[in-house]
Amino acid sequence: MNISDNQRRVALFLLFLVSLFNYGDRFLLSVLVPPIKKDFDLTDAQVGFMTGIGFTFFYALMGVPIAALADSGSRRKVIGWALASWSVMCAACGMVQNYIQLLVARVLLGVGEAGASPPSHALLADLYPPERRATALGIYTLGAPVGLFLGFWVGGVMADAYGWRTVLVAFGIPGVLTALAIFAFLPEPKRQQADGDSIAVKVGLALRELAALAKAPTYVHVIMASATYSFGWAAVLNWAPAYFVRTFDMPVSEAGPRLALVMGLSQLIALVAAGMIVDRLSRLDQRWYMWFGGGIVVVSAPFYAAVFLSETPAAAQILLFVAFLFANAHTACALTVVQFVAGPKRRAVASAGYLMLVNILSSIGPFLAGILSDAWAAELGAGSLGRALLWISVVFSVWCGLHGWLGARSLKADFQAAERP
Repeated sequence: MNISDNQRRVALFLLFLVSLFNYGDRFLLSVLVPPIKKDFDLTDAQVGFMTGIGFTFFYALMGVPIAALADSGSRRKVIGWALASWSVMCAACGMVQNYIQLLVARVLLGVGEAGASPPSHALLADLYPPERRATALGIYTLGAPVGLFLGFWVGGVMADAYGWRTVLVAFGIPGVLTALAIFAFLPEPKRQQADGDSIAVKVGLALRELAALAKAPTYVHVIMASATYSFGWAAVLNWAPAYFVRTFDMPVSEAGPRLALVMGLSQLIALVAAGMIVDRLSRLDQRWYMWFGGGIVVVSAPFYAAVFLSETPAAAQILLFVAFLFANAHTACALTVVQFVAGPKRRAVASAGYLMLVNILSSIGPFLAGILSDAWAAELGAGSLGRALLWISVVFSVWCGLHGWLGARSLKADFQAAERP
């Protein structure tokens, strides 16, 4: 079918909303942790499992089969049903009566969100010509910081005014309405390349390609660098609202907006700036992709430490912004390395495998923070969470730098091998 510019703009707007709801609904629960923990009398370990492994593990695990489903059928239907299902689960999180019900709803929300990005990326690639594709994907990606910003800001303000249950139900409704708009208005362009392989065959081929990629040391090290960076980043991101509430005795309605600025703005700046910086450095030496990607996370470590040693919320907020600004710069470097190492014929598989493994490994971060917080609670009281986040963020940031250095050693050889016929 021929796609007009108006249809492209409508499609891009709808997919931007998908990206926005994807991140907004995902991190909304983090800002609601203090009242939920109080109402259900939860331990920090239970909260960490729910916000970390309970969501991310299944989100990562379902990414490849759902992507294969989108490649074999209608991407519009996959995106629409995925958005509708996770929006319903977001609302369901506000209706649960105990921890187990909340955990199940959270897991199903993660399964639904696994159907957002892969088919959206594929659809935009077919909707836009190569010379306009990067701009379209960039606009889609902006949904992440905007969604995170709205989730923390609006969720925090609404929580104190209307209660956490109302917030979750209210955030689920727009997603369902947008899903209906996707079924009605999102075009389904002709695929540039198509085949008749079944989903099982596609998944099997993907796993074999990943096994081949694992023989490239740089691919392994970039996954480990991103996993260790994300381990600390996810722990801090999911626990930051609870930390500010406990440490500085502030209401959720204040902590949410404060952290919305930190999380959303730092990610937005890093997404734009990091790619330009490392592209310039790579002209001098390609190994800068790994040196910069790992080193910039190491630079964030002392700022993370200073956050959890700060005595005022203003100082903690500023330092956390700087720490996240540096840490978020890692992503652009890592994604570039993955594409180079994969070579021209298995880039989608390399990206899917990278995201799956990084998400699974990093999902332990919030859970470990909860375990350590509970273990140190008798000794440190309300300060136990800050101590846990300090150690996790610093140790795993330095660990990321180690893999950045190791990956740089094999990078040139792996780049050259990937380009050979």
